[in-house]
Amino acid sequence: MTFSSVSPESQGVPAAAVAAFLEGLKELALPMHSVLLVRRGALLAEYYAEPYPADVPHRIYSASKSFVALAVGLLVGEGKLSVRDRLAVYFPEKVPLDADALALETTVEDLLRMAPPFSDESYDSLKGDVVESFFRAETTHPAGTIFCYNAASPAVLTALVEKLAGEPMLSYMWPRLLKPLGFSPRTWCVKMPQGLSWGASGIMCTPRDLAKLGVLLLNKGVWEGRRLLPEEYVRAACGRQLDSDAENTGTESGFGYGYLIWRTRHSGFAFCGMGSQYLVCLPKEELVLVTTGDTQAVRGGSDALLNCFWRTVYAALQPNGTALTAEARPATERLALPLPFSDGGSGPPEGIWGRRAVMRENSMGISWMCFEREEDSILWRYENRTGEHQLRFGVGCYREQTFPETHYYIDTVGRPGGRGYRCQAGAVWSCVGMLAARVYITDVNVGTGKMTFRFERDRVSVWMTACAEFFLTEYRGFGWGCFSAD
Repeated sequence: MTFSSVSPESQGVPAAAVAAFLEGLKELALPMHSVLLVRRGALLAEYYAEPYPADVPHRIYSASKSFVALAVGLLVGEGKLSVRDRLAVYFPEKVPLDADALALETTVEDLLRMAPPFSDESYDSLKGDVVESFFRAETTHPAGTIFCYNAASPAVLTALVEKLAGEPMLSYMWPRLLKPLGFSPRTWCVKMPQGLSWGASGIMCTPRDLAKLGVLLLNKGVWEGRRLLPEEYVRAACGRQLDSDAENTGTESGFGYGYLIWRTRHSGFAFCGMGSQYLVCLPKEELVLVTTGDTQAVRGGSDALLNCFWRTVYAALQPNGTALTAEARPATERLALPLPFSDGGSGPPEGIWGRRAVMRENSMGISWMCFEREEDSILWRYENRTGEHQLRFGVGCYREQTFPETHYYIDTVGRPGGRGYRCQAGAVWSCVGMLAARVYITDVNVGTGKMTFRFERDRVSVWMTACAEFFLTEYRGFGWGCFSAD
């Protein structure tokens, strides 16, 4: 199934409000990769930033947890389990003889509610068995009573799904849910070292795929007249099961929690992932918002995104469609990755091109660097602990390329992938003698690296910071060096 595209006004969404939302994201300098709006099953707006076309799967991070809840719902619908079942019944071989009674009492529903019988993580995602670790963890309170955000709950539930299904989670979901929805055949999931699907964080799918799930859930599990999920289960999964206020770390995290699904303001619910991977569903308004991006490096970025949505699109919603006016259409055709701020009046200093700067000992392990001027780019060559590398910064724009480090993991947590990630790199002369550069990793992992180079006489100083999960550690710190004599 493909969405029918209609004007926003035809569904009671002023196009001017959509434009205001997009302009607000731009003003907030949020690195958004996609924005989609769907109302009453019709696609109203769809925007992408390069290099994210509609058909390229995107890592959705913790929004993956909600997929686990849907997989459990399929098993419930097939009568293979009940949410009231105790977990220990399904894993007798992994329960130690001295297992704590509170762990033994834990049910499937307790983990769906993100309410395990302990307050800390019970496992290390890079090693050990997630189920055995769960039953050996030190308990602190009865399960099901207190919301405690953790990765153990979806990890154990993923293990349960794959044990009962006898196949990987997405393989089980494909004929029963994902294929009927018209999901991209390129959908996949990163694996944990133990071979389990990384249900807590690893799903790769397209923004349109997420939007289809939103429509399905707004229709209480029915898609094009066919029931795919049990209605009672969908109601429970998307409803408010527990208070989440104790975990309230932002404006959107304190509205309660369902079955691995967050509640939102305005009686909505959402799949939420690091970096602003969102599927927000508003049942009363029959509205779905999907975003993907990488706001990790923007303090409060995820909250800022949603606050912008509430005060623009949501505030302007109308119950009925209105006549389409050409001038009301959003002017923005694409999203743009933000560049660093520049005063617009500076440029490169003289005498830096092609000269090697020998670096003093530094935390990044950079031994030397060199800058070469190209027509519309700056080629940064350097050597660090992993060898000689180069990045090409577009001047006032981004250049797509391959990030030089090849030891980051790809399809399995903790295992080097052996290839560089796709990335975008750009820079501006932010002020006299200062080059501000930014690198966006846009691959299986997403991340942001920020670099500031200051040139003064025969010296270059560099400050690097990075915001990414499990990688880019080589690009954090301070350093300086001197250019060699000509």
